[in-house]
Amino acid sequence: MGSGKNAVKPAALTQKQRIRASIHTVLTVSKNNSGKTVEGRLAREITAIVNGDSKAVSDKELAHKQARENRGKSEDLHI
Repeated sequence: MGSGKNAVKPAALTQKQRIRASIHTVLTVSKNNSGKTVEGRLAREITAIVNGDSKAVSDKELAHKQARENRGKSEDLHI
């Protein structure tokens, strides 16, 4: 088996899916931050989001960029 590139397929999400994905991303990123309590880590991550320097925001933008780039490629894969 060959190893191929993992392509992010563009797909529209419902509002419920977007909210769940956002919360999951923020919790995952805050889990990797330093701090003893969940409340403290989450507060720092939310502050970083408001200030625009959060890893969660940069990850979302990267996934969106990759999905846009792969939009045409995914149509070519359907035979």
